[in-house]
Amino acid sequence: MNESSQLVTQSLKTRRQTLRSQRRLKAGQGVWRFFALLSLTVGLFWLMSLPSWLIRDSSQVIIDGNQLIPQHQIYRWLSLRYPLSFWQVPIAQIQSALETKAPITSVKVMRQLSPPQIQIYLKERQPIAIAIDRKQRGYLDEEGVFISGSLYPQGEKFLSPPYLKVIGFDRLEVSRWRKIFKLIIQSPIKIESLDWRDPSNLILNTELGRVQLGGESTKLAEQFKTLSQLRSLTSRVPSDRISTIDLSDPRNPLLKLKPVPKPEMSTNTNKNPQPKTF
Repeated sequence: MNESSQLVTQSLKTRRQTLRSQRRLKAGQGVWRFFALLSLTVGLFWLMSLPSWLIRDSSQVIIDGNQLIPQHQIYRWLSLRYPLSFWQVPIAQIQSALETKAPITSVKVMRQLSPPQIQIYLKERQPIAIAIDRKQRGYLDEEGVFISGSLYPQGEKFLSPPYLKVIGFDRLEVSRWRKIFKLIIQSPIKIESLDWRDPSNLILNTELGRVQLGGESTKLAEQFKTLSQLRSLTSRVPSDRISTIDLSDPRNPLLKLKPVPKPEMSTNTNKNPQPKTF
């Protein structure tokens, strides 16, 4: 065997030894990684099982943003069973429960590490009108979302008087409600209630009397403009004489008056009547 052949053979042996060493090193590293990961996992489970990582009662569930909904009602909706592992708190389940049952526009649930707590941030719907229906009594917000009255055991104390009442609200008329509510709050005429029982003829009860709007939502802005122009009506017509103001055609408003009461006939016109003789 010549010298060049010996060099090639020696080089091959060296490469094989190097590869075997690298494989042994990788195998050893894999074993160490496995045991390190196993130790870390066991350690985490041990930490999670410590009493300090338990949610023991509702005092560790902090609720922020509720001004109208009673706190005890929110805890009832959560339906959490204590004690509960801090790491096993069902965040998605809590969010879903509140979005489904509570009158809110948004909810955010977070874990707080130190001290272990669950933070719940709510944004409530703001009732702005009393809704009276044949079946139930509740409230409406600006978006036309109906809120059951049973959710507010304190009643109507949170509403600033005077209250706007909506009678027979049609929940399919949400877009119409949004338009008319903006016009109501901007109106210089005091409006006490909106009668929605006949969607083809909405009726406002105002300081001027009953106002008929008809059923066309495209005329609402013009109707309220005409209504504001009638502010001085009672200076010309006594309010007790006004029966209905018909604004179905806002360019041609109609005023319906109550009949003039007949004066009572006096049975005794003589202050000093002569005595009757028999």
